Amino acid sequence: MKLGAKTGLDEDPSGVHGEYQFVGKPAVILVAGDRDGTTLEIEESNDGTHITGNWIGQFAPDGSVSGERMNPDDSDPQPFELRPAVPGKTLPAAGAAGAASAAPKKSPPAPSLEPAPPKNSVGGTSNVIIGE
Repeated sequence: MKLGAKTGLDEDPSGVHGEYQFVGKPAVILVAGDRDGTTLEIEESNDGTHITGNWIGQFAPDGSVSGERMNPDDSDPQPFELRPAVPGKTLPAAGAAGAASAAPKKSPPAPSLEPAPPKNSVGGTSNVIIGE
């Protein structure tokens, strides 16, 4: 997942937007919403118009965010956990701290989750990026 601050002059400074994609799937799902302190609330869409899901989560001090992804009517909550990305490093699977991860060599380097100025580029699709 890529997630960053909205940077337009007429944008709400708490606004966030981005996208995510499942490994091996061509579809890109768009996300947009707000960050209020440690709370993240975003909606997802597969076409930029029709809402296909809602995400509500809390940021931890280390930059990770966890919460629930639900259907548009807030039914069927599914837990999620997004962890910070480290440039040039492949992160181990959750619960496998210290284990090596086998990533394809053609994968782009994972971006940093550290809060960055709006001009910071966002890369990769398997991790989350935040900006304030």
